[in-house]
Amino acid sequence: MRDYIDLINTVGDEYGEELRRILEHNLVDEDVHTAWFSERLYDYEQLDLGKL
Repeated sequence: MRDYIDLINTVGDEYGEELRRILEHNLVDEDVHTAWFSERLYDYEQLDLGKL
């Protein structure tokens, strides 16, 4: 996600607002994935499924 933030901050107007919106959308999507995976790890820890 850090790479998306750096790229968003680097992309200039010459690339257009559309590219910036796409990158911002992808950043949000990656954040959602990270949160989902964190929740699944928590679930596995609570169910003690890691020992299977």
